[in-house]
Amino acid sequence: MPDNLPEELLIEILIRLPIYTVVQFRCVSKSWCSLITSPNFINTYLNRTLFVSESNNTHSLLIRHLADIEIRHQDHYTRHWSNNDDPLDSHHFELQFPFRGFNKSFRIVSSCNGLVCLSNDLYCIMNNVIVWNPIINKSLTLPLPRISTYWLHGLANHVVGFGFDPKTIDYKVLKLTYFEEGPDHFRLKKLPSVKLYSHRLGSWRDIRVVAPMHLVHYNSSQAFVGETIIWVAVDKNRSNALILSFDLRDEVFGELNLSKSLVKMNSLTLSIVEFRKSLVVFHEPHISSSKCFVWVMKEYGKVESRTKLYTIDTVGMGEVRFLRRNGAVVLSSKNGLIAYNPKNQRLRDLGLHDVHFLVCVHAYIPSLVLLGKGNEILVSQAKSRDLQKLLTEEGNVEEEKH
Repeated sequence: MPDNLPEELLIEILIRLPIYTVVQFRCVSKSWCSLITSPNFINTYLNRTLFVSESNNTHSLLIRHLADIEIRHQDHYTRHWSNNDDPLDSHHFELQFPFRGFNKSFRIVSSCNGLVCLSNDLYCIMNNVIVWNPIINKSLTLPLPRISTYWLHGLANHVVGFGFDPKTIDYKVLKLTYFEEGPDHFRLKKLPSVKLYSHRLGSWRDIRVVAPMHLVHYNSSQAFVGETIIWVAVDKNRSNALILSFDLRDEVFGELNLSKSLVKMNSLTLSIVEFRKSLVVFHEPHISSSKCFVWVMKEYGKVESRTKLYTIDTVGMGEVRFLRRNGAVVLSSKNGLIAYNPKNQRLRDLGLHDVHFLVCVHAYIPSLVLLGKGNEILVSQAKSRDLQKLLTEEGNVEEEKH
């Protein structure tokens, strides 16, 4: 293909190619490399990927688990190409996860536009945050923000949020630090520290708005809807559960009341997930309970759009992990991952039988974000060939459906 091909036509061709092929085409010439790694092309490629995914009602999942609970530092990450009917083992590959943290294991904070935010955030001084694009093997380790240390304020609870600001076309990481009074983690000495990292600027800065005294548990789930980071929190009086949010566009905190049936529940029994641009709340009253309640707010911020979606009898099934696009609920059981469709009350084995410990399931969209930045992660040739084969197959499938 000639190097003097009109740029508009070249872009239209490239955005229809599998992502691995596009990455390789950087080697064609300096002008092609400059184009492919430009923010404008990366954003155009992402937008088309999102469009194709929505149009074909297909998506992929990122699953994290520990193969052996006794070996806590061995995180396993797999990506699964999925529609609403196929088992997850039919089209997947394992990702190389080379990171090691002070606390042995990283936690997935959130996934957004092909980037996965990882945090090493137990109760300790170390609190590394990594932004990782597993498809193109690029990562960015964020510098530690300047926060008053353990030696000055004692115990601290770190909460991390991650998302995309469409106003500035920027990926941002929010870090809340709660300085606690005593070992019960419910009384705070002072207002939380709030830091915001900008990928575009490459640095942390203070946020001038005052963070509410509502407390978010460090291991609380996060959802990202629109341009808003969302957590489940407990109010400043430590009596009611609520929704705490941070708008990345306007950089302000917000809060929403939960339904009356949930407001008095322990916030640790509540988890949230984004579902088709809506907010879903799971309520599992107790680990030994046989019920799970699923609530949905179809339009985030509008309380009147809130309704109970399902009540699921989970006896013998396991813990709820995710909600598939067809409304099926993914649960982790002693036999692996299963899907339960409340509409027809059918169970489906998802084919993953070695997934048991600390399972996290996230929706995932492959992208080129970080292609022009970040540190490249070395992978073995065998895994690289598997990755190339899978991504080429996915590209062919997408084109046939589209």
